[in-house]
Amino acid sequence: MKVVTSGKLKDGGLDRDRGEKMPTVGEGTFVKRVVTQEDFNKTAEISGDYNPIHVDPEFCAKTRFKKPVAHGIFLYGLIKGAIWRFLGEGVELVEQELTFPTPTYAGEELTIWVTVSGIQKEERLINLDTFIIRPNGYVACRGNARALVQLAEKTAKESQIKITPPNFREYGFEVGKKATMKKVFTLEDMKKRAVLIGDNNPIYTDSEYANKTRFGKPIVPEDMLMGMISNLLGTKLPGLGTNWLKQKLSFLKPAYLREEITATVEIAQLRPEKGLINLRTYCTDSDGETVCDGEALVLFLEPLEKK
Repeated sequence: MKVVTSGKLKDGGLDRDRGEKMPTVGEGTFVKRVVTQEDFNKTAEISGDYNPIHVDPEFCAKTRFKKPVAHGIFLYGLIKGAIWRFLGEGVELVEQELTFPTPTYAGEELTIWVTVSGIQKEERLINLDTFIIRPNGYVACRGNARALVQLAEKTAKESQIKITPPNFREYGFEVGKKATMKKVFTLEDMKKRAVLIGDNNPIYTDSEYANKTRFGKPIVPEDMLMGMISNLLGTKLPGLGTNWLKQKLSFLKPAYLREEITATVEIAQLRPEKGLINLRTYCTDSDGETVCDGEALVLFLEPLEKK
């Protein structure tokens, strides 16, 4: 990881005693980072999302993007890392909403912003505005996060792509159609992720630490659950040609390392005249209980340019 520079919007943003003190509205932080194709390849390795739009230059050359673009989950991971460095250990993400207005390419220096927009002190809930800005000033990712801050219990411009929507019937799209995948995340996966995005929260990477928290063992970070959903959207349903526009997820309970997680995407609404599809997106644990639930909006175009 190459961090170019970092800073804070107000005093205390980066120097707060981790988990000990609530921030103030307007306080925030930013970090700059140059992203590489190797970052995209490692994201695919860790998440299992090998959609060729991220890792195959030959495939990409035939698409409207012309070259590989960053995973949405990689960008989200950069935001997660910035949130963790800003708020510290003991922070739990309760809800995240994201949009991806323009594609991000290897070699670009991104600026990741996290700013406090609201606080519910008694509930220890913090609302955050999050942005990733590309060097041309366009927004790569923007969203709103809701985080719960607490100590461990047992320790101290928009894209303007002209589209011709495909015939959804030819692809067998219908309301209720589903796609699923299963994955077991390991401690080694989490250590690789920490190196990739700079999120060293020990709740994901340190069994001894995690065992002393209210979770009792290491948990899976939210961006990895979103990665499973991203993989399904980009490779299974709708599949190749999918442009992820918006994602909202509510995190209902923790998912744990070394336990099988099942991700599901299900078509909720088809808008063929605009090439848009709304899907329900959720993950369940080995007991069949829902760990996160939400909805996605995607733009589905033809996978390759017609010649």
